[in-house]
Amino acid sequence: MRTMPLLLCLALFACGGEDDPMNAAPTGGGGGGGAGGGSVSDAMASNADAQGQSISGQLCLVEDLRRPKVCGTEGDLSGISIEDLESGNETVTDEDGKFEIAGTEKATTLRLKIGFDNADFKDLIVPLPANESAPKVPAMTEATWLEVRTNALFGEEPNGTASIAAYILDGASPAVGVGVATQLTKTAPVYDGDSGPNDFQAGILTGTNGVALLFGMPTSSAEVSFSVSSGSELEEVNSVPVLDGALTFIGYRLQ
Repeated sequence: MRTMPLLLCLALFACGGEDDPMNAAPTGGGGGGGAGGGSVSDAMASNADAQGQSISGQLCLVEDLRRPKVCGTEGDLSGISIEDLESGNETVTDEDGKFEIAGTEKATTLRLKIGFDNADFKDLIVPLPANESAPKVPAMTEATWLEVRTNALFGEEPNGTASIAAYILDGASPAVGVGVATQLTKTAPVYDGDSGPNDFQAGILTGTNGVALLFGMPTSSAEVSFSVSSGSELEEVNSVPVLDGALTFIGYRLQ
């Protein structure tokens, strides 16, 4: 087994290649980068300061959890709360869903809490590197999250647990046929299927989008871990932040 630290480049936003389906041009929000997309607007580009701890970006309304970089065209993303876990700094989005927030001095990573004060939105945790461009940061409604859980045959989320959406890359492309495992929850992981938006199924491996969902992860500790298996290789993904009732987005590139 190879034990690897969590790669907080959050591959789906910062380091996917052109073949990555998560790099599809957004369907709304003023254009975007990636395959077939236009140039990223200045307002959506990273605005890191000299020490690299500040991020400016724009929320992206996720309507299909398998493809979080394809932004929905409907929905009001103004006034959504965003907080950096480490520093406690807070901000709210403007009328276009844009925001700027700073982490602790010389921080290399910001762990953003998104939507915790809005009952219509799912509580999200999104780790982002302070020096990376962060043009699109996910936001997701509770209605979309309910659809995900319904398709995955997962009921109500028990108190004291969290969920993780892991976007796994093999090089620059989604890792297909990869499994995840953990002893921290008795709930089997589910993976992206091909039967339509928010299709997640148990008993398979990652599909064409390379996505795995873990439900029921305990929040008694602020960080958890899980393993990724690809062929005969087993890699440990550590330091994944969790909070009660929240969904954590992470990206991981196979080593």
